[in-house]
Formats: sequence, structure tokens, C-alpha cells
Amino acid sequence: MSLINQMLRDLEERRQVENRQQSGGEPAPVVTSSAGFRRHLLLLLGGVLLAVVIWGGSEFLRQKQEDVPGVGPLFVVEQRSSVEKVLPVSKQEPKSVPVPVQPKSEPVVIVAVEAEKASVAPSPSPAPEPPAVEKKNENVSLPQKETPVVAESTSTNVEDARFRKKTAPLSPEERAQALYLQSLSVLQQGDDVVAENNLLQALELNPNHQAARLQLINLLRQNNRVAEAFSQVEMGLQLHPQSHMLRKDMARQLLSAGRLDEAIATLNYTPFPAMAQDLEYHALLAALLQESGDYQHAIPIYRGLLSYQPQESMWWLGLAISLDQSGDAEQAKSAYLKVAGQQGLRADLADYVASRLQAL
Repeated sequence: MSLINQMLRDLEERRQVENRQQSGGEPAPVVTSSAGFRRHLLLLLGGVLLAVVIWGGSEFLRQKQEDVPGVGPLFVVEQRSSVEKVLPVSKQEPKSVPVPVQPKSEPVVIVAVEAEKASVAPSPSPAPEPPAVEKKNENVSLPQKETPVVAESTSTNVEDARFRKKTAPLSPEERAQALYLQSLSVLQQGDDVVAENNLLQALELNPNHQAARLQLINLLRQNNRVAEAFSQVEMGLQLHPQSHMLRKDMARQLLSAGRLDEAIATLNYTPFPAMAQDLEYHALLAALLQESGDYQHAIPIYRGLLSYQPQESMWWLGLAISLDQSGDAEQAKSAYLKVAGQQGLRADLADYVASRLQAL
């Protein structure tokens, strides 16, 4: 702008000089040629326009650089052997280089390629994007591992083995247990015939199934098939001579048949079950000993039973009779009084107790 003002001032001075010469009567200088003046004027106007263009371009670039925040470092692209190579302008690391801000008074022409960032909008004339040097193996697809055929076949074999294990036939013992459980369910429905068949099949598969044999013995005894029940007990004792459950059954059947001594011998088989384990076994033995007249062996058994169940009236009665028959009247009377104080005693037994108390 200063050049334009200077040119206007020069023109104004020329007009003032001409006016003064015309007013003073001095002749104006003769211009030999106007071409030099026009050339000088055109050069002056061209210089002014060039300065304006340079100043406007610098202002445009500066404003554009200020409008784009977070611009990364400038890079120069060097083409070598058809491979682009990114060279940083500054020696510092790319992330730590700040964006230089040019002063307004000094126009700067930037010939560079801006770094590629996701947050920067594309410029009106985008330059070719440089390759991402720092991001290594970002888009590299790794080969996937194939599943080994051996592992797959192994898992298939394991599943087949499990399947075969589930579908394997039941053992004889398992089938016998299943038949025994079915017989219990059928007995609750009142079908003795089907229950008996299931129990017989269970014993054929597993003769050592004591629960099935005992259930069959009870079923036969309930249907008054004593001989068949006795046969089942004998077979069971041959397989399990120490089974106190089978010995109790055998003693009851022998007692029912009037074979008292054999019944006592069956229960006296050693080893005896502990009294706390089977009170019924020892109570049956004491009753058989009392019935046979062996009161001295029956008395301690009755005392031991009453230590576990002191309210059992039948055991008090057995003790009282054993003491009375052995000649111990005082303790017998005390035992009879215990029986008389119990509830639920049969009428015939209550009359017997009352008569013995009067006699003692």
C-alpha cells in the first residue's frame, strides 16, 4: 500500500508543477516521448499487485494452519525406487513436535505433507497419504491354526466310550437289585404273585442278596407256606452261616415246629450280635431259655434288655417269671409290680400277674 500512496503523491506533484508553470507564463517542458512514462507506471503497478498477492497468500495459509488444531509434525515425502519413504523434518519424536505458528508479518510458503491423523479433516487438495510406519503388523492376517485331526478323533472316541458305558448291559447283581425294588413296589399294591416271581428271579441272579431272601421268607410265611420258607432259610444259612437275621428266622420256624432245643442252638451260634445292634435277637433267646427252664441264663439277658428299654412290659414279665421260678420271691414281686404298673398288658397276663402278687 505504501507504493500506491507514493505513486499518487508523485502524480499530484506533477500536476501542481504544471499548474504553476501555466500560471507563471513559463513554458511547459516538452516531453519527447510518453512511452517511458507508461512503462514506468506499469512496472510500478505490477510490483504493487505482486506484493498484494504474496501478502494475501501468506495470510490465507496462516489462517488455515490456525483453523486446524492438533496438526502433527510436517513430513517430506521422498520418492526412491518407487517406494515412499517418510522422513521427519525435525529430529525430535513425531508426537512431541509442536505445530509452528508463523508470525502475521512474515509470509511463509509451506511445501510439506501433513501427517495423517484420524481427527483431521481432509484438505481441499489432498496429498498422497504416507504409509503408517509406526503401526506394525496392524493389518497383517496371521494364519489360523488348523484343528488337529487326532484330537478330534480322540474326543470322539471318549464320547463313544461314555455312550458305550451308559448303554452297557446291567450286571447280574444290578439286575437282582432292580427286581428286588420292583417286588417291594408290587407288594404295596397287593400283588403277591408278581412280587414272589421277582424275588425268585433276583435270587437266581444273585443268591447272596439277603434282603430279597428275607422278603421272600416273610411272604411265604404270611401265605402259610412254612415248608418253602424253611427251605429258603436253610439255603440262606448255608451261604451266610453268621447272618443273625437268618438265624432268628430259623429259630422261629423251629419253635413253631416244636423243636425248642434246635431253636436255642441256632441262636447260641457264635459270634453273637451286640445287644444294642439287635435287641430282638436277644429277647427271643431269653424267651426260649425261659421256656426251656434255663432261668439262670435268661435272667441276665432280661436285665440287659431292660437297661435299653425300661418300659417294655413283656421283658419285665419274663424277668419276674424267671426270678419267681428260680426262688427269688422278693425280686420277683418287685418285677411283678413293675409289670402291673405298665399299660397295654393283655388281660390273661394281667390276671396271672395279679395272682402271683397275691401268692407272694
